[in-house]
Amino acid sequence: FIPWLELVEDRIELYGSENKFDTMQEQESYIRDWLRKEANMAEEADPIDGLRILFYPARYHSGMNSIFAMGDIICALRNQTDNNLSDAVCILEEPEHLNWYRAPGEGWTKVFNYVVGVVHTNYIEYASTQFHGLWTAPAIQVMSSAMIRAYCHKVIKLSGVLQTYAPEKEVVENVHGVREDFIKEGRRRATKSSERPPSSPSLNDEAEGQVYFIGKILWAKGFDNLLELEDFYHECTGKYFSIDIYGGGPDQE
Repeated sequence: FIPWLELVEDRIELYGSENKFDTMQEQESYIRDWLRKEANMAEEADPIDGLRILFYPARYHSGMNSIFAMGDIICALRNQTDNNLSDAVCILEEPEHLNWYRAPGEGWTKVFNYVVGVVHTNYIEYASTQFHGLWTAPAIQVMSSAMIRAYCHKVIKLSGVLQTYAPEKEVVENVHGVREDFIKEGRRRATKSSERPPSSPSLNDEAEGQVYFIGKILWAKGFDNLLELEDFYHECTGKYFSIDIYGGGPDQE
């Protein structure tokens, strides 16, 4: 169950003009094509026997860089399925975010037999980098904890650096796994490294290829910290380490 951005300008801003998707069917086809070609999940990509992809109406808030549902998600799900949800297990991606602005209606734990929340974004850190972070960061911390306590039976955090939401419900586990592309690149670099004679690394050594940074080109992802490290490296060595940028993001310009 994924969001369908109702406004075309939202889709262009978030996905780019080449993937603005005039219909839900176009977006579904794009997702299935990606699953088949990029994720090597041919069975899941099959429209008949694979994943069933449903949409709920949503809008994109550029100021918060977030998507929010327009209406009751559970009601929208009931209208598109004949299944008895009381026997189902529900997995919520970012349950705190999903419920910040939830519409009045039945709660997740009242509708589903068991609800698991998967948390992977440090919204407190995001808020603390803004000029209003002094009061918004604590508010987000309290509200996120309340949402998870209210709507999840279990919560899985992808990293231990995330805030504590409900200690009695939490576990840290990398349930998302690692994409095959990264595994292949790791093996390639390991092979290349094994072909070079061993040496003791130091700060004066060339840093090219030793460190990589993954994140959308968005200041909130930590690019300011990356540039601070660049300055520190220059102070110590008199050189700058190279930064190669792939992809894009809202703050690219």
